[in-house]
Amino acid sequence: MPFISVIIPTFNRADFLREALASLAAQKFKDFETIVVDDGSEEDIEAVARSCGFPVQYLSLRNSGQGVARNAGVGAARGDYITFLDSDDLWFPWTLEAFAGAIRDTGVPAWVMGNAKEFRSPQELQETHWTSAKYEKHRDYLASAVTDAWIPGCGVAVRRKAFEMAGGFTERRINGEDSDLWIRLGEAPGFVHLRSPHTLAYRTHAGSAVTNVERLWDGMQHLVAQENGGIYPGGQRRRLERWRILSRHTRAASRSLLSAGWNQEAMKLYRQTFRWNFRLARWKYLAGFWAQFWQNAGRFSAPTVGASYRPAK
Repeated sequence: MPFISVIIPTFNRADFLREALASLAAQKFKDFETIVVDDGSEEDIEAVARSCGFPVQYLSLRNSGQGVARNAGVGAARGDYITFLDSDDLWFPWTLEAFAGAIRDTGVPAWVMGNAKEFRSPQELQETHWTSAKYEKHRDYLASAVTDAWIPGCGVAVRRKAFEMAGGFTERRINGEDSDLWIRLGEAPGFVHLRSPHTLAYRTHAGSAVTNVERLWDGMQHLVAQENGGIYPGGQRRRLERWRILSRHTRAASRSLLSAGWNQEAMKLYRQTFRWNFRLARWKYLAGFWAQFWQNAGRFSAPTVGASYRPAK
């Protein structure tokens, strides 16, 4: 059995997929399997997967969204740990080695979160080099709330049993499905935040899902509903830790919604999370939101798309 299963969901990104698979072929750590999940592409994704030069398991689905594709990949996985590499992103040659080393050195944690370097062209990554491993070990993810531990779904290694117990990714087509899962993994014992080296090269481009404002709005509503519905672990005793993590996303999202002209939605999100931010003494945000709101008032006649967000620190 492989130690790590690498799951690559993709939809009509054959050229990017070739680059992602090449970065996987360059891994120094070799005890892994690769599963490419084609989410109903019109391109010949199977041909790309079969021509990469190393064994790949290929799954084909009707187009159902990234959450469905990732979960299907996990269903076919055999590794003790699972990782995700989006087809438009890249890994460094040491990525799996860094994950495996952190797992070994910290006593088989439920999951390890890496760190990302954004890029637009692969040439921008040439100056990125291996550095000695530095990581923070926490009893669980919620305990890391005072730090800025967050990364997209393709920047983690999760023990397969922990992933399954948490219920996997939501299958709704939203932004923030990774953040939702991270919080549902909130009390899984053993969380490691790998601060260095960089483990994920995160490509920014016009087709990135994060730039879709409607999906951003739907994702924030999902996070709020999950928290208010008592779905996330920890109950009352750990709500401040959850709020600290969740509000990093909702604060950034409300600003992005304002920037995109979604003023009513931004205001609703502000009100939904006012209690969180008040309890956390986020005075700068609570006041600054209004300044941006009135500055934007009347500027937009209709909602637009194209804004993106990153969780606030």
